[in-house]
Amino acid sequence: MSPARKIFGIILIIARPAVILAGYSNLPSASVCNTINGMNRQLGLASSCRTTPAPGYWVVAVILVLAGLAFLAPWWLRWLADKSTPER
Repeated sequence: MSPARKIFGIILIIARPAVILAGYSNLPSASVCNTINGMNRQLGLASSCRTTPAPGYWVVAVILVLAGLAFLAPWWLRWLADKSTPER
């Protein structure tokens, strides 16, 4: 496996927490959400404020991890095979 492929796979796996953190960094605090949702209830509207990222952030994070693992799988399998063969 080329070093570039290994580095790219590791970068994809590391990108997952960055995507999740980006989803949480754009969210309002719980007290702000309570205020917004309270105002919506008074106006007869549905609650619109959330304190968790939209599902899209999780989907992107999972795709990044799977892509990273796909890039690293040949290297990992070769490493496991080398570990399982006894040295002479």
